[in-house]
Amino acid sequence: MGYTLVLGRDLNHDQTDVGPEVIELLQAGIKHQRKTGDTLVVAPGYSPDFPHQPRPYSAMMADWLRANGATKVYELVSDHFSTFGELEIFCETYGGGSVIGFDWHLKRAKMLAEHVPGSHHWPTYLKWEPVYKPMNTFDRIMEPLKRLNARLPPTWQRRLVRLFKLLVSRRTSY
Repeated sequence: MGYTLVLGRDLNHDQTDVGPEVIELLQAGIKHQRKTGDTLVVAPGYSPDFPHQPRPYSAMMADWLRANGATKVYELVSDHFSTFGELEIFCETYGGGSVIGFDWHLKRAKMLAEHVPGSHHWPTYLKWEPVYKPMNTFDRIMEPLKRLNARLPPTWQRRLVRLFKLLVSRRTSY
């Protein structure tokens, strides 16, 4: 038994609960927990795109998991609403385990994990648990750019994301 981070994804329209895409990841988390006995960990904080978000996204994810049969769920709150932020706080708190995310997203998450402070070999230590799902049009366009950005130091990554959101799209999940 260990810890499994379930990556966050989207909020519903009024920013009060999980969105439809993350439900697939949460369901995969519950299946994983039933098979392994792992504690599920959720970590997204507040989205800067939604100033009226009433509580951390991790609390919304944890509530959904508990309401749908998860038995052990820990909530963390990342300093920033990003995959890097989730990985960083997971590493600081638990030191490792498994990570559940969409298969194409985990490729980038592995790159981001290399930048987590104090985690030189951490990306290879983690067990990556993919959920297979085709990319939508937005993700097919954006994912190559996000992967390029993931190769930069975290401070540069955040600057480029802020610039992108200002000039191109305010969509979350960066």
